[in-house]
Amino acid sequence: MRNAEAPLYAKADNKMSTFNESLRVLDMECPPGCKACEEVCARQACGNGSGSATITALHLPEAEYHRAMTCRQCGEPACEEACPVGAITKSLADGVVRIDQDKCVGCGQCAMECPYGGIYLDAEAGKSHKCDTCNGEFKCASACKYGVLSVLRNRETFAYSRSTIQ
Repeated sequence: MRNAEAPLYAKADNKMSTFNESLRVLDMECPPGCKACEEVCARQACGNGSGSATITALHLPEAEYHRAMTCRQCGEPACEEACPVGAITKSLADGVVRIDQDKCVGCGQCAMECPYGGIYLDAEAGKSHKCDTCNGEFKCASACKYGVLSVLRNRETFAYSRSTIQ
């Protein structure tokens, strides 16, 4: 069901029809060695069926690179377009991009197309998996005690996107 606060902004192709909740990741702000988000995600395996985390705390100290990588629930997901079997869909109701595990053939096209490194191919299982926002609970954001991960709600998503472009 569409959020009553979220105005409808449907384009001709029905992509990004509403302002939805999204996870904000502050680039280069993740403290070296912290993996709290990854650990809680792996424990939850929030419906993706993989049993493994769908967020990665990436730390490359020699490059002073520290950030979390996960699905950003794109308005026009490249992964959805790349999937040859239509296993990836973006919900018009809640904005979450999901992979139908029954349809996924494990080709990895989605993982290669994701600009955020937010889709993971499990070669052993022959399936791709990604964040499903823990059904809107964003457990990773709750676990992040440094404020690197936070939830943007409805219009905040649009305002934040605009502020990063300007």
